[in-house]
Amino acid sequence: MSLSSYKRKRKLKETPEPKARIKRSRASLIFVVQKHYASHLHYDLRLELFGVLKSWAVPKGPPMTPEEKRLAIMVEDHPYDYKDFSGTIPQGHYGAGKVEIWDKGTYSVLDAKNVKEAESKISAALAKGHLSFVLKGKKLKGEYALIKTALPGAKEQWLWLKKGTAEKARPKDPMPKNPHPMLAQIAEKPFNKKDWLFEIKWDGYRCLAIIKEKKIELLSRNLKSFNKQFPRIASDLKALQQHKAILDGEVVILNKDGRSDFQLMQNYQSDKTGNLFYYVFDLLYLDGQDLRDRPLIERKEILETLLSKLKKTHIRYSDHVMEKGISFFREAKKLGLEGIMAKDINSVYVMKRSHSWLKIKAHKRQEVVIGGFTAPRGSREALGALVVGVYKNKKLHYAGRVGTGFDKESLTMLLRKLKPLIRISNPFNETPKTTAQITFVKPVLVCEISFSEWTKEGSLRQPVFLGLRVDKNAKEVVRE
Repeated sequence: MSLSSYKRKRKLKETPEPKARIKRSRASLIFVVQKHYASHLHYDLRLELFGVLKSWAVPKGPPMTPEEKRLAIMVEDHPYDYKDFSGTIPQGHYGAGKVEIWDKGTYSVLDAKNVKEAESKISAALAKGHLSFVLKGKKLKGEYALIKTALPGAKEQWLWLKKGTAEKARPKDPMPKNPHPMLAQIAEKPFNKKDWLFEIKWDGYRCLAIIKEKKIELLSRNLKSFNKQFPRIASDLKALQQHKAILDGEVVILNKDGRSDFQLMQNYQSDKTGNLFYYVFDLLYLDGQDLRDRPLIERKEILETLLSKLKKTHIRYSDHVMEKGISFFREAKKLGLEGIMAKDINSVYVMKRSHSWLKIKAHKRQEVVIGGFTAPRGSREALGALVVGVYKNKKLHYAGRVGTGFDKESLTMLLRKLKPLIRISNPFNETPKTTAQITFVKPVLVCEISFSEWTKEGSLRQPVFLGLRVDKNAKEVVRE
C-alpha cells in the first residue's frame, strides 16, 4: 500500500484535500462513497485496507439492485483521512470539482474474526480479482462484490455488483441487434481541450464489422451489406473469429502518399484495385461485454489490444492524439487530409448523432441528392451537369448544379445509373433556377461534392463532384 501516486498527482499545499498520511481504524474497517462533480459526474468507492483507502471510480454510481452491474475503475490509493473529505478541488488541479460524501459506514468480509484477519482476506481476494464484502451504510446495505474483468487491455476495470449477481463471476451481455453507428456534429474550427482526443477524419465508407459465430458481416451506415464490395476486409477479420465483437471504423483507399482518397474509392468499386484498408476507431461489444456504456478511452484501449493480434492484414487501429486539436488540424491540412475528428474521452457510444463527437473539416464538403441532370454541351458526352438538393423538413430543396469533377468513366457510370430513375415530375420543393432543360429523376442517389461556400439563396458555389455515396440514405441528407 502506497500513497506516492496520490502525492505525485496533487499539489497538496494548493488543494483542500487531506495530506498523504497512513492511519487505520481500530474496531471496524470503514468505507465511503463520494459524489464527484469533476469534468464528468461520477462516484468514488473507497474501502479501508492497511491504513489507506483502496479506490474505484464508478461512472454510473453504485448498484442499487441485483440486476445492476457497474463499471468500477481502480485508481490510486487515497489516505485514510479522505473518508471525511468534502469540498471543492480548485480548477487546474487533478480532479478539479466539487466532492461530497454520498454514503459512508463500515464494511466486513464473511468469516473474518477481526480486522487483521479481514484485511488479510481482502488483500488476497483483490489479488485474485474477486472480492465479496458486506456494506453497512445508510444507503448501501448488504452483500456486494468487486470482480475484475477479463477483457484484453482492461487492467484496472472491475464490475461492482450487488448480492444476487455476485455469484455470477462475469455476467454476459447479449450482442446488440441492428447496431447503428454513432454520428458526429459539425464544429466550425479546431480547438484544444482537456479530456478530448483527436483522430484523422478518414475519407471513405463508414463500416460496422460484426464478428459472430465465426461469420463476418460488414455493414454500411444504413445497414446495407458491404461483404461483396470488400471481401478482402471480411477475409482478414476471420483472424478474430474466435471472438464475438462489433467494430466501428472506415473503409478507405490510400493513395501513394498514404492519404485516404474518396475518388480512388470510386475507382475501386469498378476495378477492385488500390490500397484498401479498414481503419477501426471504436469497439461496441466484445465476448459477452457490451462496451457502449464504457468511456471512449477505455473502449479504444481494449480495441488496440484486440487488433494487436492481427499481423500483416488490411485492418488497422485508428490512433489519436490527446488535447492538442489545433496543431493536429494544422498538420492534417498540410497533408491534404479531409479533416479531423474530436471526441470526448469519457463519452459513451450512442447510436445517433452526438455533440460528444465533432467533425472538423479542412475543406468544405457536402453530401447532396441528385434530382436531375442536364444534357451535355460541346465535346462532353453522357450528361452536362447534375441538378442537386438537400432535405429540410422532409422536402428536397434545390441547391444548384454540379458540372465539374467528372471524367469520361464517371459520366458514363452516372448516366447508366440515372436513366432507370427518370421521371416527369419535379422532385424539388421549388423550380430549379436554370435555363438549361432538366431531366428529372427519382431522388435516391447521393453524391459527395466539394465547394467554396453557400450563397445567401442556399445554393452551392463552385461545386465539384467527388463520387457517389453507396452508404447513405437520400432522406438523411441535410445541409451541414
